[in-house]
This record gives sequence, C-alpha cells and structure tokens, in this order.
Amino acid sequence: MKVRNKKMILKEKNIKLLIIVQSLNFLILNMGNVFISIFLINTSNDVMGALLYNLFIAIMILAGFFIIGPLGEKYKKSGIIFSNILNCILYILILFLGEKSSGLVWILGSISGLAQGFYWLSNNILTIDLINNDNRKSYNSIVGVINSILGMVGPIISATIISMFVGIKGYLVLFAAILTIMVSAMVLTFFIKDPPSGREKFSIKKTYMNLDLRKFNIIMKITWKSLFRDGAVAFLINILIYDVTRSEMLLGWFTAVMTLITVITYWIAGKVKSRVEKIYVISVYIQIASVLILTMYFKNIYFIILYLILYGVACPLNALSYGVMVQNSIAEADPEGEYRCELSCIKEVWIGVGRISAIAIIVALYYFVSDFSLLWIFGVLSSVTSWMSIKDAKRLMEH
Repeated sequence: MKVRNKKMILKEKNIKLLIIVQSLNFLILNMGNVFISIFLINTSNDVMGALLYNLFIAIMILAGFFIIGPLGEKYKKSGIIFSNILNCILYILILFLGEKSSGLVWILGSISGLAQGFYWLSNNILTIDLINNDNRKSYNSIVGVINSILGMVGPIISATIISMFVGIKGYLVLFAAILTIMVSAMVLTFFIKDPPSGREKFSIKKTYMNLDLRKFNIIMKITWKSLFRDGAVAFLINILIYDVTRSEMLLGWFTAVMTLITVITYWIAGKVKSRVEKIYVISVYIQIASVLILTMYFKNIYFIILYLILYGVACPLNALSYGVMVQNSIAEADPEGEYRCELSCIKEVWIGVGRISAIAIIVALYYFVSDFSLLWIFGVLSSVTSWMSIKDAKRLMEH
C-alpha cells in the first residue's frame, strides 16, 4: 500500500509540481540563508549582525502570515509567488550593497522573513489540500528524503563557489546563482492549479467558534516548545561551526554529513509503523541530549560533531512525526477545508512565539558578554520546554 501511495503521489501532476517547487525553495534556503549570516559576520567582523538578521527574520515570518492570509485563502499559490519576488529583491539588494549589507540587517532580515512567511503559508495550505490521510506519511517521507539530499548538496555547492574566489566576490557569485534558481521556481509555481475550496472570508474568530480544536491546541503547545529549541539552534549551529573553524568549506561539509545522516533516518522513518506520537517522543529525548552537548561544549569541535550526529538522527524523526500530527489535526478539525488558512496562521503564531523568544534570549546573552559563554543557559531552558512537549505528546495518545 505504501509503495502504491508513493507512485500515485509522483504521478499526480499538481503534487509533482508542488514537490519540485518545494525542493527548489528548500535548495535556495540551504544555499543562501546559512551563508548570508556568514557573509554578514565577515563584512562586519561581528556576530551580532547575524544574530539580529535572524531575529528580524523570525519576527517578520509571523507578520508575513497575517499579511498574506486573507489573499492566501482564495489564491493558495500566491504566497509562494510573492515570496519568490521578495527573495529576488533580497538578493538583488545584497548584490547591490555588497560590504555595506551589514549596516542594513534589519531591512534584509525583514524582507527574508516576509518572504518565508508568505511561502510557508501557501505551502502549508497547498500541502493540506492536495494530500490526504492515506498518503500523508508517504508524502512527508518523500519530501523529507528529497529535502535532506538538497540540504546536503546545497551547502557544499555554496562553500565551493565561495572558496573559488577571493574576499566577498565568491559570496556575490553565489547570491547571483541563487537568484537564477529563484526565478525558475517562481515560473513553475504558475503551473500549479489551486485546488477548489469553499472558504468564507478570512476570520480567526470564526475558526475558534466553529471548530473543535482541542487536539489542535495540544499540538500548538508542542509547537512553541519545539520551536523554542529548533528555531534558534537551526541557525546558531552554523554560526558556532564557523566561529570555531573559520572555514566556509568545513561548514559546508559539516552540514552535508549531518544531512546524509538525516537522509538515512528519513528513509528508515518512512518504514516505521509506530504511532507518530511515539516517534516524536523518542526524537525529543535525543534532541534534548544533543542541544545540551552543543551549548555546554560549543568551543570543542568534537562535541559539535557529536551534536551533528545526534541531531541528524533526531531531526527527521521529529519533523516527520510533528508534520503528520499537525496535518492530521487540521484535517480532522476542518475536514471541509474552510478554515485551513486561519489554522495555518494560528500555527505560525505559536511557531513565532517559540522562535522569537529563543533568538531574543540568545541575542541578549551575547549582548551582555560579547561571546557565547552563557549559551548553556539557553541549553537548559530549551531542554525544559522540550521535556514539557513530551508530556503534551503523551496526552495526544489518550485521544
């Protein structure tokens, strides 16, 4: 049954186009966002610019969801198209500013955040509308494997391009290449057909009034607790690796090795028949251990490697199980699809709260000591919230 589902997914033109567009956007994210942070560090000789860049991204992702929300309910792919336009503006601006980019991190971060908010709203709605309960786990497994491979290839390509040139010229060549890929993704998006829906006017209030969201609300609590950890660690690990090695190439290879582990884990996870809640609990225990190791021994390259191995195993287990839980809860609460745009926005509020609070704490810790010596505080806080999310996941098993 699972093999047949995967074949059906790949034969469906609309879903195939969606997967291609998702993959191109994921490749762009992995090739660009990591190295924009490193580019800002190199042009300013200060980590704070990169931290603030990521903080503005987190804030504006949340704003992007509510800006595009009313339009996204009717024209589901509009967010992806506007996202690509904004990303084109972002990279054109970086190419134009060059070394002066570090002085405008709030503008760059805001544009990037809006673009990501627009993209993820459209992506979430299209995914829920096009994928059903029978093929949801297979779809997430396929996308997870593809994205993991791209996550492995992207940073190596970027690092190779950067290392071929002296100074910041390699970065500018890289950003120009990303701009080309982005235009291709935008063109393909126009060929995705919006699935029909009977949605009324965008309204968060009506969503709470008309739907039974008890299960969804439990998952939202899990969401902010998970993003308190993942929303910060996702970009912080790249800064820490670069801070220790001072090599873009080593950063690319470290990322590739972790992603290779992720690919293997995604493949295995797609075959596991256990309840997704159980898979999620196991993944969080591993993530707690990995984050504690990272934040307490961040200056030791061997502990960073240990973190990469543990997180490479835990991340796909977590992403696959969490994704299925969210999609199932939305499909169950809103089977007709009338409020999926609103539910996606509500989810992003919880994601935003977790991500923004985590990054703000890291920025504050770095501000007071001008290094990462207090990072262990974040490690402890994120481990506590992660442990609380395990309790929430166990509650879901009772439903």
